[in-house]
Amino acid sequence: MKKLVSYLYVCLIYIGFSTGLFAQPANDACGSAIPIAVTAGSCNSTFYTNVAATTVGDPATPACWSPNSLSHSVWFSFVATLADIEISTNFSGTLANTQLAVFSGSCGSLTQIACQEDINPATGLYHTDIILHGLTVGNTYYLLVDGNGNTTGTFGICAQEALPIGPTLPVQDCITASTLCNLNSVSVPNGTGSVGVNQESPSCFGAPGERSSNWYSFTVATSGILQFAITPTSVIDYDFAVFNTSSSCPGTEISCNWSGTTGPGGVTGLGCSGPQCNPTFTVTAGQTYTILVDRFTATSSAGFTLDFTGTTATVTSPNPSFTATTACVGTPTQFTNTTNGNYTYNWTFGDGFTSTLKNPTHTYAAAGTYNATLLLTAVPGDVKTL
Repeated sequence: MKKLVSYLYVCLIYIGFSTGLFAQPANDACGSAIPIAVTAGSCNSTFYTNVAATTVGDPATPACWSPNSLSHSVWFSFVATLADIEISTNFSGTLANTQLAVFSGSCGSLTQIACQEDINPATGLYHTDIILHGLTVGNTYYLLVDGNGNTTGTFGICAQEALPIGPTLPVQDCITASTLCNLNSVSVPNGTGSVGVNQESPSCFGAPGERSSNWYSFTVATSGILQFAITPTSVIDYDFAVFNTSSSCPGTEISCNWSGTTGPGGVTGLGCSGPQCNPTFTVTAGQTYTILVDRFTATSSAGFTLDFTGTTATVTSPNPSFTATTACVGTPTQFTNTTNGNYTYNWTFGDGFTSTLKNPTHTYAAAGTYNATLLLTAVPGDVKTL
């Protein structure tokens, strides 16, 4: 009789262990989503799992997931404390490749508002990070997390308050970059940021590309080494990319750094010391180069300084260029500035008329030969005429 009891006891222990290991997670369905708190400044996470999760009752597979399939999905929710919230996953769990979709509405009647497959597969960042803007404070939003393909494991997920998108400024796009007519240090004060009119994506940045950017352009007068240091006003993550923009924007990428490890003092750049620093390189006389400086950290308003100590190349003002349609008496002629950069404009049309528009039209009243000229004033900087 003692042997029988002992045998039954062992069997019960084994069955209990097996059932616990492969039980469906408590948040396997939207209706049982686990609430997560929205933190301010930084966030961390306990480990959750999608092992043995199903897709019963889930909406259609989010369009950005590749392969386009649901396998082992679990649900979370949060109540928006601000209109701007950042959601991130992974935190070194065993499920290294997470997928995320965000929904508004209620379970059974959900609308997808955001989706991400991974941050940057080129650098092995297969987890997700989404910054949401325009949320309704007090509303509940739902998060669907799955493993890429058919993968399962443990992962973390957290929500934190992010800064709102600041006003769009001219220097936040490549084509309207601030033109440097010398290599004096540049200082940008603290404040909210923006991505300008176009959200541009250097190769090392991953999704969604730039987050809070400033662009700087210069034309090389004498060839030499380009070296610079970007130092934030507090130790947070800034990133950069450098392009040759002699013929177009954003042109040809030369150097890019999006390291997730913040260097000493938060410094990044060319020729500095730390994981966010790339080697210097030679820039060529007559060529135009553009530097993108981008603040990654969504919860920071830190500005930065851009210092060119160590650069041996010299710079000059860019050569203005424009096009014009065929001039006919009594018909408007379209003048179009084709010089990349951020300027003020002063046109003279050769018949006594002028314009300060970037791309003006002008109608000539009489036949003749007219010399149209364009004066550019760089912001900040120098002037040069064509």
